[in-house]
Amino acid sequence: HYSGTMAVYKLKKIDGEVEFLSGEKKNFTDRPGIWFDWGLTSELGVNYSRIFDVVVAGVRNQKKKDLVSRANNVEIDLEITVDQEEGTIKAKVAYEELDFWGSVKALKKVNRKVELEMDFNDLGPHHVKVGDFYMASGRLKERVFFDRIKSYDKEINELSGAVVELRYLAAVANYFNGLKQKGFDVSMPKIAPMDERVTMAERLINPNLVGKVEDGEIVGNDVLATIHRNLYAITGPNNNGKTIYGNSVGLAQAKAQAGWMVLSPDAKFSPKDNIYCHRVRPGDLEVGESRYTHGLSRIREIFESASPDSLILIDEMCTGTPPKDGRKQVNTVFRALGKLGATAYVATHFHELSDVAEELAYAGNLHSVAENGGPEITFTYAIADGASTLSSGPYLARQIGVDENGLNFILDERFGGENTSLR
Repeated sequence: HYSGTMAVYKLKKIDGEVEFLSGEKKNFTDRPGIWFDWGLTSELGVNYSRIFDVVVAGVRNQKKKDLVSRANNVEIDLEITVDQEEGTIKAKVAYEELDFWGSVKALKKVNRKVELEMDFNDLGPHHVKVGDFYMASGRLKERVFFDRIKSYDKEINELSGAVVELRYLAAVANYFNGLKQKGFDVSMPKIAPMDERVTMAERLINPNLVGKVEDGEIVGNDVLATIHRNLYAITGPNNNGKTIYGNSVGLAQAKAQAGWMVLSPDAKFSPKDNIYCHRVRPGDLEVGESRYTHGLSRIREIFESASPDSLILIDEMCTGTPPKDGRKQVNTVFRALGKLGATAYVATHFHELSDVAEELAYAGNLHSVAENGGPEITFTYAIADGASTLSSGPYLARQIGVDENGLNFILDERFGGENTSLR
């Protein structure tokens, strides 16, 4: 028992075996200068036999009784109180001795319990120090602690296996707490049955915009697809959010299925068996394969794997070929997506696709909203219902300076003052 600077040890010795009164029994074997608990294979640092020798000597001095000579199997109960602050060691000793007159009266051997107190400091050079006891107490506590921990080996192993996941969850929670502190709307999406094919989010924000755009300038867009209408054509001018919109839907779906929150005040998703993305990038093009051929190969891979419970995101397919052929192929892919029944968003510059969407009961049109004020176009990055026929091609060419006037200006600036003859 430990309290402040006090420590109390209760133990018993019977023929060389020391028993802690907590129930443990240990054999302590004498080695020159060192005492080992072979049951623990660890050094305790206290000469327990020496302690009991001191007790026997103390009983001999106080009671004139020699416990060792009277019986080889005398049981000694010993309670030692160590005060580290005072530097004292005191003991309460209990043992049994023959009660002669009691035995005569009872006509059988009767023992009586003898108790006495002694101060180790008054027993002469006994080679037992207060520090030895505290060293032993530390090691005994380590033993108890180790045994207690060992009893939870299974639970500890399970916890250690979860540490990586717990760190991951903590990082996710920290990320979304940070977004909340910045004023973003985040929520834990509701999960709908898979066969309902629901994809719904209010004012959904693409997380890739966070940190790149000022908070107040990020436009959130509503998303709504159900089993009755889950195929959408997205039209509208370049640089006005069509691709970002499709990406935000895919990222929100993935986050919802990973147990994450999404950047939306209210969201609801049916699980998808897979998410398929069609994005043609220069680095994807293989040697000897044109942009158009590569894009069609990606479409084929999607149709070979996707199911009605998939999410499909297609961006600007069938470019790199004459417009007539590209337009026809886009319409073919769109109708096939409708037949498959998967939730799909197709962003395109072939505005005629909106006519196909109008024909299909389960399809719909979305467009990126832009305000056309004469030669100037104002981008809003908002996505709304309906189709668009607005093109930003001439406007962007003027903005970048590669329209007719812009290119002529570049040539005049470069060669106007030289003797170089331009055609």
